[in-house]
Amino acid sequence: SASKIKNAIKLLYYIFFALLYSFYGRLADVVLANSSWTAGHVERIWRPRGGVNVLWPPCNAKGFGEISMNKEGRENLILSIGQFRPEKDHALQIKSFARLLKMKPKPPRDTRLILLGGCRGEEDEKRVEDLRRLCKELKCEKSVEFVLNQPFS
Repeated sequence: SASKIKNAIKLLYYIFFALLYSFYGRLADVVLANSSWTAGHVERIWRPRGGVNVLWPPCNAKGFGEISMNKEGRENLILSIGQFRPEKDHALQIKSFARLLKMKPKPPRDTRLILLGGCRGEEDEKRVEDLRRLCKELKCEKSVEFVLNQPFS
């Protein structure tokens, strides 16, 4: 049928451009990626001669210089910043934190884990709900806070 022929032509088109993309990627003298995940992805596709270097995105750190390092009045927080994606393995962070709370000697009572990050859509939101359930199962939900889709300021 016509749709099978159309699909076959599309597939050949995509394969051709994927090969072309891979070929020209190998010719690059310097390859940069903005994360280790992207670097791994580019490395698998292009296999560049000089490898892939990670250039982390800039972060406006001006406001961090104003933070007091005085221990008095300081909170016992563990802050994790990252999108709620599978490769970030937030479940491992929660399991490790729950284990920390059970250690002897116990950490200060007010120790909290704050998971701050963005959700790209329904799949990530479901992942956060699963993480909240995990906190309840591990009985650490009162010490774990989720902060979603917050602006930098």
